[in-house]
Amino acid sequence: MMTIIAQLRDFSLHLDLKEGDIVYSNSPVGWAAFDYLIPNLALGVTLLFFNGSPEYVGEFTFWDILAENKVSFAFLPSAYVNSFQTDCILPKPDTNLESLKILGLAGSPVRPQDYKFLLNSIKSDLLILSLYGATEVVGAFSGSDLNSPFHALRMPSALVGVVDLHIFDLEKRQVLSVHNYVKSNSILGKGKLVVTEAKPNCLYIFGKTEDNTQLNDRITSVNIKE
Repeated sequence: MMTIIAQLRDFSLHLDLKEGDIVYSNSPVGWAAFDYLIPNLALGVTLLFFNGSPEYVGEFTFWDILAENKVSFAFLPSAYVNSFQTDCILPKPDTNLESLKILGLAGSPVRPQDYKFLLNSIKSDLLILSLYGATEVVGAFSGSDLNSPFHALRMPSALVGVVDLHIFDLEKRQVLSVHNYVKSNSILGKGKLVVTEAKPNCLYIFGKTEDNTQLNDRITSVNIKE
């Protein structure tokens, strides 16, 4: 069970999407990233779902779909970017991607060469957003600050309401507080991204146990393993 507060926050406050914008998602129905987009119908946003693979090459390509439907924001697993490079899936010379403003990538880390490829071969003024979140809360932890510069491989900002975003090493020692990092730009080590207090979206029922032990064991406790 969840609320739609986090989704409306992510799309309205952090992405500035509004009525008339068109959002593309390739997420399968069984993945939380599909449900993540649905509440944004309340903003007047139009959702575009494509029943096929972005890697398809034939009479049209993935970029033709975005151009023809004037997509403003596209949400895509980052692994597809590697396929676009390897298979040379590029916009045609007459493909107009003027409407495409933001490409959100999730599911796996975005590599340095992904940024270069997208900016050099797809669209030079494309905003590439690396999203980090969790299926359990059907929401994101990191997002965009459209008033600040963007840099490859860096998390632009923590989302509004996510006040306890940290990185812990394998010994469960805190090596970074994201909010302190924004101020000091210092990193003490590497580890796992952990939200110690999920706001405003927080899962409160998980699994079929009456005493909710699955939630406590799997989600709400810090349990970092190699």
